[in-house]
Amino acid sequence: MYTSKFLKRAARLTLWAAVLSMLVFGANLSSANAAPSSPEKFSVANTVMTCPGFLPSRLVAGQHGRVTPGLPNRVRFAPGSAVIGYIPGGGTFRVLAGPQCGVNSAWWLVDFNGLVGWTSEGVGYTYFLEPIGPIGITCPGFLPSRLAVGGWGRVTPGTPNRLRTVPDGPTLALIPGGAAFSVIGGPVCGWRTAWWKVNYNGVVGWTREGASSVYWLEPL
Repeated sequence: MYTSKFLKRAARLTLWAAVLSMLVFGANLSSANAAPSSPEKFSVANTVMTCPGFLPSRLVAGQHGRVTPGLPNRVRFAPGSAVIGYIPGGGTFRVLAGPQCGVNSAWWLVDFNGLVGWTSEGVGYTYFLEPIGPIGITCPGFLPSRLAVGGWGRVTPGTPNRLRTVPDGPTLALIPGGAAFSVIGGPVCGWRTAWWKVNYNGVVGWTREGASSVYWLEPL
């Protein structure tokens, strides 16, 4: 009789131990399969990201960029991995995703004429890449736009740029030569120019990218 009770109690304990083990295993498996929450990976558009040891990122997923004139940029299978191709200096590409932080750098997934891979935005205090306006967007009588929504720009050194309520509208403020701003909208074509909606030190308005064959603004 006592042996029977003992065996039943032992069986119940064994069953509970098995259930508990399954629950713990399931929790561990779920945790192992969950996507890692790394502060080095970002995918939110229109937000300025900064990787440790590198300048603020200027590119935005869904926009276009180019390699700064000069040396080509390596395209890799993954950040820091094997090289699968090159983008020549001045070569343009579409930004697909990113940034992902590396050592003193930011990496972006890009598409360069069908070559898809990761390329470095720069290192330390040097940019290898820069944003440009959407490829094919050129206002009549003006140069191809170089700014991009979600990126940063500045007024070229010298004369300030007027910041207006709407394109060709009343003046809100002046953006000094060399001053930086964030690009939040545009471009809107005007007479031989392109207008961009920008945020300059909290003042939001529209400013001209230039006139005819002269740029008054440049990407950062």
